[in-house]
Amino acid sequence: LGRLPQYVKRIQKGLIKSNPELKVENETASIGVLDADYAMGHYGGTKGMELAVKKAKETGVGAVAIKNSNHFGVAGYYSQIAAKNNQIGIVFTNSTALIAAPGGAERIIGNNPLSIAVPVKDDYPIVLDMACSNVAFSAIQKAVQSGEEIPLGWGTDKNGVDTTDPKEILDSGMLISTGGYKGYAMAVMFDILAGVLTGSAFGQGVTHLYQNMTDKQRTGHFMIALDIEKFLGLGNFNDRIGEFVSSIKNSKKAPGISELFLPGDKETAVKKECLANGIQLPGKIVGLLNDLAAELDIDSLS
Repeated sequence: LGRLPQYVKRIQKGLIKSNPELKVENETASIGVLDADYAMGHYGGTKGMELAVKKAKETGVGAVAIKNSNHFGVAGYYSQIAAKNNQIGIVFTNSTALIAAPGGAERIIGNNPLSIAVPVKDDYPIVLDMACSNVAFSAIQKAVQSGEEIPLGWGTDKNGVDTTDPKEILDSGMLISTGGYKGYAMAVMFDILAGVLTGSAFGQGVTHLYQNMTDKQRTGHFMIALDIEKFLGLGNFNDRIGEFVSSIKNSKKAPGISELFLPGDKETAVKKECLANGIQLPGKIVGLLNDLAAELDIDSLS
Protein backbone atom coordinates (compact mmCIF):
# COMPACT_ATOMS: atom_id res chain seq x y z
CA LEU A 1 0.00 0.00 0.00
CA GLY A 2 2.91 2.32 0.69
CA ARG A 3 4.10 1.83 -2.89
CA LEU A 4 0.65 2.26 -4.45
CA PRO A 5 1.05 6.01 -5.22
CA GLN A 6 4.32 5.25 -7.02
CA TYR A 7 2.74 2.43 -9.02
CA VAL A 8 -0.02 4.84 -10.07
CA LYS A 9 2.53 7.45 -11.17
CA ARG A 10 4.29 4.89 -13.33
CA ILE A 11 0.95 3.83 -14.85
CA GLN A 12 0.11 7.46 -15.61
CA LYS A 13 3.47 7.88 -17.37
CA GLY A 14 2.98 4.71 -19.41
CA LEU A 15 5.85 2.88 -17.69
CA ILE A 16 3.41 0.27 -16.38
CA LYS A 17 0.65 -0.85 -18.75
CA SER A 18 -2.86 -0.98 -17.30
CA ASN A 19 -4.09 -3.15 -20.21
CA PRO A 20 -1.14 -5.40 -21.09
CA GLU A 21 -1.29 -8.26 -23.56
CA LEU A 22 0.54 -11.15 -21.92
CA LYS A 23 1.94 -13.72 -24.33
CA VAL A 24 3.50 -17.15 -23.73
CA GLU A 25 6.61 -17.82 -25.81
CA ASN A 26 8.93 -20.84 -26.23
CA GLU A 27 6.47 -23.18 -24.56
CA THR A 28 6.95 -26.91 -23.91
CA ALA A 29 5.09 -29.36 -21.66
CA SER A 30 7.06 -28.26 -18.60
CA ILE A 31 8.45 -24.77 -19.32
CA GLY A 32 7.28 -21.46 -20.70
CA VAL A 33 8.51 -17.93 -21.26
CA LEU A 34 5.86 -15.34 -20.44
CA ASP A 35 6.19 -11.84 -21.90
CA ALA A 36 4.32 -9.71 -19.33
CA ASP A 37 4.18 -6.70 -21.69
CA TYR A 38 5.12 -4.30 -18.84
CA ALA A 39 2.12 -5.28 -16.71
CA MET A 40 1.99 -4.67 -12.99
CA GLY A 41 4.51 -7.12 -11.58
CA HIS A 42 1.79 -8.52 -9.32
CA TYR A 43 -0.28 -9.50 -12.37
CA GLY A 44 2.61 -10.87 -14.40
CA GLY A 45 3.96 -12.77 -11.42
CA THR A 46 0.58 -14.31 -10.60
CA LYS A 47 -0.05 -15.41 -14.19
CA GLY A 48 3.46 -16.85 -14.41
CA MET A 49 3.12 -18.97 -11.28
CA GLU A 50 -0.37 -20.11 -12.27
CA LEU A 51 1.11 -21.36 -15.55
CA ALA A 52 3.94 -23.12 -13.68
CA VAL A 53 1.38 -24.81 -11.40
CA LYS A 54 -0.64 -25.97 -14.40
CA LYS A 55 2.42 -27.48 -16.06
CA ALA A 56 3.54 -29.14 -12.81
CA LYS A 57 0.17 -30.88 -12.49
CA GLU A 58 0.75 -32.40 -15.92
CA THR A 59 4.47 -33.19 -15.85
CA GLY A 60 5.55 -32.93 -12.21
CA VAL A 61 7.64 -29.80 -12.73
CA GLY A 62 6.65 -26.42 -14.14
CA ALA A 63 9.18 -23.66 -14.76
CA VAL A 64 8.15 -20.28 -16.14
CA ALA A 65 10.44 -17.39 -17.00
CA ILE A 66 8.74 -13.97 -16.96
CA LYS A 67 10.18 -11.02 -18.83
CA ASN A 68 9.23 -7.37 -19.31
CA SER A 69 7.56 -7.16 -15.91
CA ASN A 70 7.72 -4.69 -13.01
CA HIS A 71 8.26 -4.65 -9.25
CA PHE A 72 5.99 -7.39 -7.91
CA GLY A 73 5.85 -6.74 -4.17
CA VAL A 74 6.17 -9.74 -1.85
CA ALA A 75 7.87 -12.81 -3.32
CA GLY A 76 6.19 -15.12 -0.81
CA TYR A 77 2.77 -14.40 -2.28
CA TYR A 78 3.67 -16.23 -5.51
CA SER A 79 5.35 -19.26 -3.92
CA GLN A 80 2.20 -19.75 -1.83
CA ILE A 81 0.09 -20.00 -5.01
CA ALA A 82 1.89 -23.29 -5.61
CA ALA A 83 1.57 -24.37 -1.97
CA LYS A 84 -2.21 -23.89 -2.14
CA ASN A 85 -2.18 -26.42 -4.98
CA ASN A 86 -0.23 -29.04 -2.99
CA GLN A 87 2.97 -28.09 -4.75
CA ILE A 88 6.28 -26.62 -3.62
CA GLY A 89 6.72 -23.14 -5.07
CA ILE A 90 10.10 -21.52 -5.74
CA VAL A 91 10.33 -17.87 -6.78
CA PHE A 92 13.21 -15.68 -7.91
CA THR A 93 13.08 -12.06 -9.02
CA ASN A 94 15.66 -9.43 -9.79
CA SER A 95 15.48 -5.82 -8.69
CA THR A 96 17.20 -2.43 -8.82
CA ALA A 97 20.96 -2.61 -8.25
CA LEU A 98 21.70 -1.74 -4.61
CA ILE A 99 24.61 -4.06 -3.70
CA ALA A 100 28.28 -3.84 -4.68
CA ALA A 101 30.58 -6.73 -5.46
CA PRO A 102 32.82 -7.55 -2.46
CA GLY A 103 35.44 -4.80 -2.32
CA GLY A 104 33.49 -2.71 -4.84
CA ALA A 105 32.09 0.80 -4.52
CA GLU A 106 29.31 0.74 -7.12
CA ARG A 107 25.72 -0.53 -7.12
CA ILE A 108 26.06 -3.45 -9.48
CA ILE A 109 23.51 -6.12 -8.45
CA GLY A 110 20.00 -6.08 -7.02
CA ASN A 111 18.85 -7.08 -3.56
CA ASN A 112 17.24 -10.02 -5.33
CA PRO A 113 14.67 -11.98 -3.27
CA LEU A 114 14.04 -15.71 -3.06
CA SER A 115 10.92 -17.42 -1.76
CA ILE A 116 10.14 -21.10 -1.22
CA ALA A 117 6.76 -22.26 0.08
CA VAL A 118 6.03 -25.81 1.25
CA PRO A 119 2.46 -26.95 1.99
CA VAL A 120 1.60 -28.43 5.39
CA LYS A 121 -1.64 -30.41 5.71
CA ASP A 122 -4.37 -28.53 7.62
CA ASP A 123 -2.02 -25.65 8.42
CA TYR A 124 -0.32 -22.66 6.87
CA PRO A 125 2.68 -23.43 4.63
CA ILE A 126 6.32 -23.16 5.61
CA VAL A 127 7.50 -20.05 3.76
CA LEU A 128 10.99 -18.71 3.21
CA ASP A 129 10.92 -15.13 1.89
CA MET A 130 14.27 -13.36 1.99
CA ALA A 131 16.35 -10.81 0.14
CA CYS A 132 20.12 -10.81 -0.15
CA SER A 133 21.02 -7.91 2.16
CA ASN A 134 21.17 -7.56 5.93
CA VAL A 135 18.18 -5.20 5.87
CA ALA A 136 15.61 -4.12 3.29
CA PHE A 137 16.05 -0.80 1.50
CA SER A 138 12.79 0.34 3.09
CA ALA A 139 14.51 0.18 6.50
CA ILE A 140 17.04 2.74 5.25
CA GLN A 141 14.23 4.95 3.96
CA LYS A 142 12.44 4.81 7.31
CA ALA A 143 15.64 5.73 9.18
CA VAL A 144 16.11 8.79 6.96
CA GLN A 145 12.51 9.86 7.52
CA SER A 146 12.87 9.54 11.29
CA GLY A 147 16.32 11.16 11.39
CA GLU A 148 17.85 8.18 13.16
CA GLU A 149 21.28 6.63 12.84
CA ILE A 150 21.54 2.98 11.81
CA PRO A 151 23.85 0.21 13.04
CA LEU A 152 27.09 -0.56 11.25
CA GLY A 153 26.61 -3.49 8.88
CA TRP A 154 23.49 -2.17 7.15
CA GLY A 155 25.11 -0.23 4.35
CA THR A 156 28.03 1.80 3.00
CA ASP A 157 28.62 5.28 1.62
CA LYS A 158 29.44 5.93 -2.05
CA ASN A 159 33.04 4.86 -1.44
CA GLY A 160 32.08 1.48 -0.05
CA VAL A 161 32.85 2.42 3.56
CA ASP A 162 30.49 1.17 6.28
CA THR A 163 28.33 4.01 7.64
CA THR A 164 25.75 4.77 10.33
CA ASP A 165 24.23 7.60 8.28
CA PRO A 166 21.23 6.22 6.35
CA LYS A 167 21.16 9.27 4.06
CA GLU A 168 24.59 8.35 2.70
CA ILE A 169 23.23 4.93 1.75
CA LEU A 170 20.02 6.36 0.31
CA ASP A 171 21.76 8.96 -1.86
CA SER A 172 24.52 6.94 -3.51
CA GLY A 173 25.64 4.22 -1.11
CA MET A 174 25.06 0.49 -1.09
CA LEU A 175 23.36 -2.14 1.02
CA ILE A 176 25.60 -4.75 2.63
CA SER A 177 24.77 -8.29 1.54
CA THR A 178 23.80 -10.83 4.18
CA GLY A 179 26.67 -13.12 5.08
CA GLY A 180 29.11 -10.96 3.13
CA TYR A 181 30.21 -12.63 -0.08
CA LYS A 182 27.59 -15.36 0.37
CA GLY A 183 24.65 -12.96 0.05
CA TYR A 184 26.35 -11.30 -2.90
CA ALA A 185 26.84 -14.67 -4.59
CA MET A 186 23.16 -15.54 -4.13
CA ALA A 187 22.11 -12.18 -5.58
CA VAL A 188 24.27 -12.85 -8.64
CA MET A 189 22.79 -16.31 -9.22
CA PHE A 190 19.22 -15.11 -8.69
CA ASP A 191 19.78 -12.36 -11.26
CA ILE A 192 21.06 -14.92 -13.76
CA LEU A 193 17.85 -16.93 -13.32
CA ALA A 194 15.41 -14.01 -13.18
CA GLY A 195 17.17 -11.54 -15.47
CA VAL A 196 19.63 -13.14 -17.87
CA LEU A 197 17.74 -16.40 -18.52
CA THR A 198 14.33 -14.73 -18.89
CA GLY A 199 15.48 -12.14 -21.43
CA SER A 200 14.75 -9.28 -19.01
CA ALA A 201 16.98 -6.48 -17.80
CA PHE A 202 19.66 -7.47 -15.30
CA GLY A 203 22.15 -5.84 -12.95
CA GLN A 204 22.23 -2.09 -13.44
CA GLY A 205 19.72 -2.40 -16.27
CA VAL A 206 16.75 -2.82 -13.91
CA THR A 207 15.30 0.68 -13.57
CA HIS A 208 14.81 2.18 -10.10
CA LEU A 209 11.14 2.16 -9.05
CA TYR A 210 11.34 5.70 -7.61
CA GLN A 211 14.36 7.49 -9.05
CA ASN A 212 13.88 6.79 -12.77
CA MET A 213 10.51 7.98 -14.07
CA THR A 214 11.54 7.84 -17.73
CA ASP A 215 12.37 4.20 -18.49
CA LYS A 216 10.45 0.95 -18.03
CA GLN A 217 11.81 -1.37 -15.34
CA ARG A 218 12.00 -4.59 -17.43
CA THR A 219 12.08 -6.67 -14.24
CA GLY A 220 12.38 -10.44 -14.58
CA HIS A 221 10.92 -13.25 -12.47
CA PHE A 222 11.45 -17.01 -12.49
CA MET A 223 8.81 -19.36 -11.10
CA ILE A 224 9.13 -23.08 -10.36
CA ALA A 225 6.37 -25.43 -9.18
CA LEU A 226 7.02 -29.01 -8.02
CA ASP A 227 4.00 -31.31 -7.85
CA ILE A 228 4.39 -33.35 -4.68
CA GLU A 229 2.02 -36.14 -5.74
CA LYS A 230 4.27 -37.08 -8.63
CA PHE A 231 7.40 -37.26 -6.45
CA LEU A 232 6.38 -39.52 -3.54
CA GLY A 233 2.61 -39.18 -3.18
CA LEU A 234 0.83 -36.43 -1.27
CA GLY A 235 -0.23 -38.62 1.66
CA ASN A 236 3.31 -39.85 2.23
CA PHE A 237 4.66 -36.31 1.99
CA ASN A 238 2.06 -34.99 4.45
CA ASP A 239 3.12 -37.60 7.01
CA ARG A 240 6.80 -36.84 6.50
CA ILE A 241 6.45 -33.04 6.61
CA GLY A 242 4.34 -33.36 9.76
CA GLU A 243 7.08 -35.42 11.37
CA PHE A 244 9.69 -32.91 10.20
CA VAL A 245 7.78 -29.94 11.66
CA SER A 246 7.26 -31.73 14.99
CA SER A 247 10.96 -32.60 15.24
CA ILE A 248 11.85 -28.90 15.10
CA LYS A 249 9.00 -27.54 17.19
CA ASN A 250 9.61 -30.10 19.94
CA SER A 251 13.40 -29.89 19.95
CA LYS A 252 15.26 -28.73 23.04
CA LYS A 253 14.91 -25.00 23.78
CA ALA A 254 17.52 -22.65 25.14
CA PRO A 255 16.88 -21.07 28.59
CA GLY A 256 14.07 -18.49 28.51
CA ILE A 257 12.71 -19.60 25.13
CA SER A 258 9.07 -20.68 25.05
CA GLU A 259 8.59 -21.49 21.34
CA LEU A 260 10.67 -22.44 18.31
CA PHE A 261 9.73 -21.16 14.86
CA LEU A 262 9.84 -22.38 11.29
CA PRO A 263 10.23 -19.97 8.35
CA GLY A 264 7.01 -17.98 7.96
CA ASP A 265 5.58 -18.73 11.42
CA LYS A 266 5.76 -15.14 12.66
CA GLU A 267 4.22 -13.80 9.45
CA THR A 268 1.43 -16.37 9.77
CA ALA A 269 0.68 -15.11 13.27
CA VAL A 270 0.39 -11.55 11.92
CA LYS A 271 -1.85 -12.76 9.09
CA LYS A 272 -4.20 -14.51 11.51
CA GLU A 273 -4.40 -11.35 13.61
CA CYS A 274 -5.20 -9.23 10.55
CA LEU A 275 -7.86 -11.63 9.30
CA ALA A 276 -9.51 -11.55 12.72
CA ASN A 277 -9.24 -7.86 13.57
CA GLY A 278 -8.36 -5.97 10.39
CA ILE A 279 -5.10 -4.57 9.02
CA GLN A 280 -3.44 -1.80 11.01
CA LEU A 281 -2.06 0.96 8.76
CA PRO A 282 0.27 3.78 9.83
CA GLY A 283 -1.33 7.21 9.66
CA LYS A 284 1.22 8.31 7.07
CA ILE A 285 0.16 5.50 4.70
CA VAL A 286 -3.52 6.35 5.20
CA GLY A 287 -2.72 9.98 4.38
CA LEU A 288 -0.86 9.01 1.19
CA LEU A 289 -3.77 6.84 0.06
CA ASN A 290 -6.32 9.55 0.83
CA ASP A 291 -4.26 12.07 -1.15
CA LEU A 292 -4.13 9.62 -4.04
CA ALA A 293 -7.90 9.08 -3.85
CA ALA A 294 -8.51 12.83 -3.98
CA GLU A 295 -6.20 13.16 -6.98
CA LEU A 296 -8.06 10.39 -8.83
CA ASP A 297 -11.50 11.58 -7.66
CA ILE A 298 -12.41 8.28 -6.00
CA ASP A 299 -13.62 7.39 -2.49
CA SER A 300 -11.01 7.90 0.21
CA LEU A 301 -9.83 5.13 2.51
CA SER A 302 -11.01 7.03 5.57
